[in-house]
Amino acid sequence: MRWNDHFLESSGMSDQVRAANEMRRAAEVLAQGDPAGPPDSIESALPVEMSRVLHELRVHQIELEMQNEELRRSQMELEASHARYFELYDLAPIGYCTLNEQGLILQANICLTSLLGESRDKVVKRPLSDFIHPEDEDKFHLYRRGRHNTKHPDSMELRMLCTQAPHVWVKLEASGRQDPKGTPELLVTVTDITGLKLHEDLLGKFNMELETKVSTRTRQIERMSSRMLQVQEDECKRIAGELHDSLGQSLCAIRLMVGMMVEASPIKWSAAGQELNATVMTALIDAIEEVRQISMNLRPTRLDNLSILKAISLLVGKFQVASPSIQVTSRIDCEEEVIPEVLKITLFRIVQEALTNTANHSKATELTLTLRQAEGRLTLTASDNGQGFNPMAAVPDASLGGLGLVSMRERAEFSGGTLEVNSSLGVGTQITASWPLPLERPSP
Repeated sequence: MRWNDHFLESSGMSDQVRAANEMRRAAEVLAQGDPAGPPDSIESALPVEMSRVLHELRVHQIELEMQNEELRRSQMELEASHARYFELYDLAPIGYCTLNEQGLILQANICLTSLLGESRDKVVKRPLSDFIHPEDEDKFHLYRRGRHNTKHPDSMELRMLCTQAPHVWVKLEASGRQDPKGTPELLVTVTDITGLKLHEDLLGKFNMELETKVSTRTRQIERMSSRMLQVQEDECKRIAGELHDSLGQSLCAIRLMVGMMVEASPIKWSAAGQELNATVMTALIDAIEEVRQISMNLRPTRLDNLSILKAISLLVGKFQVASPSIQVTSRIDCEEEVIPEVLKITLFRIVQEALTNTANHSKATELTLTLRQAEGRLTLTASDNGQGFNPMAAVPDASLGGLGLVSMRERAEFSGGTLEVNSSLGVGTQITASWPLPLERPSP
């Protein structure tokens, strides 16, 4: 290794100097083997100094030719790189621009200028905020200030002004960087999302219209359901009346006639006849009581003769007598006048079903029944300390009152209310039915 090569390596010279030295050595090699050089006879005839200068000239000439070739290759690569830059940046399908720290546009591609409807010379060196919708300027400035310190792009949506329309919706993504001199810049991508926004607006309007239609249809179904429930109760009332006035009275008349026949008969009844007579009378009494009970279940007459609050109290009292092992606490905190007429039979039926479920399925020892008016709603709560069940079961278990819960929920919803069931195994069950006040009366 020559001394100057060792000096270049030890002194840490730049890559450009090393490349020049390499080119120099390559030129010397080419000069020594150059057939176009002067013949040996001429070199031998020249003085030593003249021969050395001629050699240096040949080396320098070859070196210049090599440098010229390197420059031509670099120029071709630069032109190819510029063409790729033009394709990737200027002809990109989304807008690109570069901002300085003051927010001025340093560069802008064709897509961005086309989106704004301006020529490049009217866009470059202008603040990007000049093209932002006035209502979105503050949002843009806050966004831009936070972008210079991060290289990770973040996006925001805003409106930009353009000549073809009042505004266009765009999505901005910006990330900070530095130019070759170390000056901070902001690289911004601008994507036109006007079509997407229009689609979202149309979808939003369609959803609102659909929700309105669904809400209207739901109210219609609720009115129809409430009306069907009312028709059902009216039919039950009619059947109950017929059972009481027709079949019940007929059975009572048969009982009286049988009794009169026995008393008026001159024939002394044998022991077997007397036993048969007693059996017939007992069957008639049981049939009369069963008809009365069916009639009461179909349409409680106390609802027609008493207030709903009094009817519920009598129902609770009857339950307490029939189920003495369950201690019932009843709390009524509302006035009779606030309960709509259309809701009274529903309240009575839900209380009736809740008491029946508690007696038959809960294995409870305590039951709390609450009816209160608060915050514009009427709320009925039945809570026991029984065995509980899993209300999320896919199929209601009739042994746990599942079918009764379905009936209560249908009655509550058909009358414009809601019903919630909270229960856990071993904890107990709480049923809450609630209605808004005033309750809308269903259309006939």
